[in-house]
Amino acid sequence: HLAQAKAVDKAATRDDGGEPAGDEHEHEHEHGHEHEAGAEDELGSVAKYLGELEVKMQLVADDVSAKIEETAKATAEKLPAARKEMQVLKEQAGTLQEQIFSILGNIRATQSSVGNSMGNIQLMDRVQTNMTLARDALSEASGLAQLLATVEQTFKQGDLPTIARQLKQIRESLESVKGVPEFSGVEVHLHEFEERLQTMIQSPLQKAFEDHDAKAVKNLSEILLMIGRSDIVGTLFVAAKIFKLQSSWESFSPLSRASKAGGGEVDDAPDLTPVSFSAWLPKWLDSVLSVTKSEYQWCLENLQDQAESLIVTLLETCFVSIKQSFKNRLQTEMSTAMALYDAGDSDEVPLKIVMELKESLAGFMDAVQSALAPSSPGGNQSTQDASGHASPTSSKLEGVTLCVFGQMKDQIAMYAMLEKQQMSKCMKRLSGDLLEPSKRLVPSSIRTTAELADIIESCAQAMLQATSPASQACQDALVNCTSLTGGTKVFELLAVMDGCLANYISRVISTAQKVRRTVQDCIFQSIGGVDGPSGNTGPAVAFEQVGDAVPEDVLASILKLLQATSVLSNSVSLLEANLHSSLTALKPQWQEEGHEIHTLFKLFPGEEKAFQKQVSSLIGASTTSLLPTTGKHASDLEQSTHELVLDSMMIKVKQSLQGLPESSAWSKLDAKDKTFDLPSFSAFPSKHVTDLGEYLLVLPQQFELLDHEVQQQPAEQLQKAEESATFASEWMCKVVCEGLQMYTREVMQIPRLSENGCSQLQADVDYLRNVLQALLVPVPLSVSTIADCLSISSAEECRNPSRQPTNCDMSTWTKLVQIRLAGENEKGSNS
Repeated sequence: HLAQAKAVDKAATRDDGGEPAGDEHEHEHEHGHEHEAGAEDELGSVAKYLGELEVKMQLVADDVSAKIEETAKATAEKLPAARKEMQVLKEQAGTLQEQIFSILGNIRATQSSVGNSMGNIQLMDRVQTNMTLARDALSEASGLAQLLATVEQTFKQGDLPTIARQLKQIRESLESVKGVPEFSGVEVHLHEFEERLQTMIQSPLQKAFEDHDAKAVKNLSEILLMIGRSDIVGTLFVAAKIFKLQSSWESFSPLSRASKAGGGEVDDAPDLTPVSFSAWLPKWLDSVLSVTKSEYQWCLENLQDQAESLIVTLLETCFVSIKQSFKNRLQTEMSTAMALYDAGDSDEVPLKIVMELKESLAGFMDAVQSALAPSSPGGNQSTQDASGHASPTSSKLEGVTLCVFGQMKDQIAMYAMLEKQQMSKCMKRLSGDLLEPSKRLVPSSIRTTAELADIIESCAQAMLQATSPASQACQDALVNCTSLTGGTKVFELLAVMDGCLANYISRVISTAQKVRRTVQDCIFQSIGGVDGPSGNTGPAVAFEQVGDAVPEDVLASILKLLQATSVLSNSVSLLEANLHSSLTALKPQWQEEGHEIHTLFKLFPGEEKAFQKQVSSLIGASTTSLLPTTGKHASDLEQSTHELVLDSMMIKVKQSLQGLPESSAWSKLDAKDKTFDLPSFSAFPSKHVTDLGEYLLVLPQQFELLDHEVQQQPAEQLQKAEESATFASEWMCKVVCEGLQMYTREVMQIPRLSENGCSQLQADVDYLRNVLQALLVPVPLSVSTIADCLSISSAEECRNPSRQPTNCDMSTWTKLVQIRLAGENEKGSNS
């Protein structure tokens, strides 16, 4: 086939190139016949090969079929034998199952038999044990009888150690014969013997403690420990040492003798110097601490195992015994100090006395903690809480802490009252500083603007000077609360703080209102056309004429009052933020087990649960106000001062806008001269608007002084919404916006607008927008709404919702459309 294909290709080639010569054609014809004969031979060979292959495949298939038949036949022959084997296996499995069941039955029978045997063995063991106990009990009873017979004789001999050993042995023997009727009365006799031995030891042991007789103390203490009377050792130790401490306590006298200079002898008639209990107490605590340290060291050397408990018992007994006397002395001093402080005869704050006493007691407990703390290679170690005082390391020492601080329980309970007394007097003093200049705010006695400006500036200066001390007093109060009460009375303090600050700010508000009334009576009524507080015009008092605006010096003093109000308001906000952060920081410390607050709460059972509830609800919640009343008063003060400032700044605005709605320019019709074809020019801004714009452009100069003074205040007292904005620029924006709101209200009172009136109003609005751009003040929405409405050719088009801007003042837009419609209707009727 390949040869034929080649021949066809050559023939096609010849056809394309023309007919070849005759000889060449014949030669190619013969060559083609030869190729055809070769192809036929090849096809015959392929057919022969395929036939042989088919025969071979048939033979292989026959062999496979034969083998499959043989395998199937063999398998069929083996199936009966396999079935028989399966049956045999089944029978063997059944036999094996029966054997297993039989074995399990045997095991159960054996287990039951073994259980019975174990019960018998246990019974025999109990019998043996009881017999052994009985033997021992009989032996103990025999020994107990002998001891009871000889103990009396030992008492007569006075051998105390032997008596103690015999009584201990009797106590142990009684445990073995408990329940035996014959020995039922032995325990009573034993108790009598122990009491008798204790009586014999008490006096010698107390005398040994007093004399520091180490050998006798060890021997006698061991005897008491042997008979289980260890508490008597502590009682006798305290009895031997307490007299010295109580004597030093009773040595206090409100008057002390003054010796000669140089240590000479005391005169026959010595001078007596008053000594307060709070000043004397630290010295007494030092003496108690000295005794504590020396006795503790002696006990460590001779009674090491009981050293701590003996000292703790001594301290607890000491402070419990002086509790009533301590209370009486402290109450006497506090009553005297409070009376003198309230009367103004003394500057000593009663709370300071309590704070000093608490510090003395806390220092004493720190020293005791250090003295009783175990020594380490690096020295004495003591655990301290957040307040800096040593935390109790054991329940015993916690008991001493309660006894020590329990002396001041009444004063800690009345902390809020003491803090209120101190803070109220501080706020009263600050209010008094403010009251002095405010007394001069009497309109009938003020004649000049300079005098009025000086009084207002004095009030502002007094407010500024009082703000920092008032805030600092609150911060100090929080420190006092955590130091004295550990924080247990912090919420009572917040209530006191809120009340005192609110009272102070209320007095500031009264002063601000008094300033406002005085300015209204002296200034507003002196300006023509401006109503006073009662609605009357014209000056009501003999005050100099001030022209048509608030004098510059008076306005400057009013702005200083505004600055003082802002500083006070910012100070209140900052104070509350600091209180939040301080209490939030204290919250995790209060949750620590070793904090002082938990010890102090034990003096006031039931208060901790309510305290924890308040902590969870108030502390950390930034939206919750800790000083709600103060915050409200500060807001009222700001509002009152802002109204005064706006009233003063708006006088010129009101005068500029007087008569604006009644102007004839709004309804003026086109009266163009037809004789000459003269060009028309754009409208100029009206005098009302130019006067307003000129006044607004002067505002930055008026606020320059305020901006300068505010920036000199501490940075933390001047937090603002935007860091780049100054206090003056913020207030200038307020004044400008208030003036433009007043302008918008006047425009809304225009009865109708002609086409010329719209042009005039457009010129006015464009002028004001240029003024605002120069002042860097954003255009109010109402003004931009007027401009958008005037940019539309007719009022009818303005009524089309599609022409209305998405961002506009709807009320202003609607009213201005009505005004334009009224003008267009009037023009149509005239036509």
